[in-house]
Amino acid sequence: MSESTPEYSEVVEIIRALKKKCFPLSTFAIVVTILAVLTGGGAHTGKWFSELHPIATTAAFVLNVYSFVIEYNTVRLNWALRFVIDLKKEGVDVEQYLAVRSK
Repeated sequence: MSESTPEYSEVVEIIRALKKKCFPLSTFAIVVTILAVLTGGGAHTGKWFSELHPIATTAAFVLNVYSFVIEYNTVRLNWALRFVIDLKKEGVDVEQYLAVRSK
């Protein structure tokens, strides 16, 4: 799908919005998980305060759960978007298709 194609310009904008919402949070969750691993090693060897590990682990858990929910919803929206694009490619009137299916 090319950005220069006018019929898909709104699709490209939707995909960009989904990426902006999903990717930074996922990356940050991974970084915090790595931090939790590092603080666990530091606490085990006695080089760092042992209180850091439970805090980092809790933060990593919360961020990963929140990130999972956001990613799951993003995948669902992406699937619906692809479904609508496929219907349009087949020449199906999407509004009419959805109206018939919802009855």
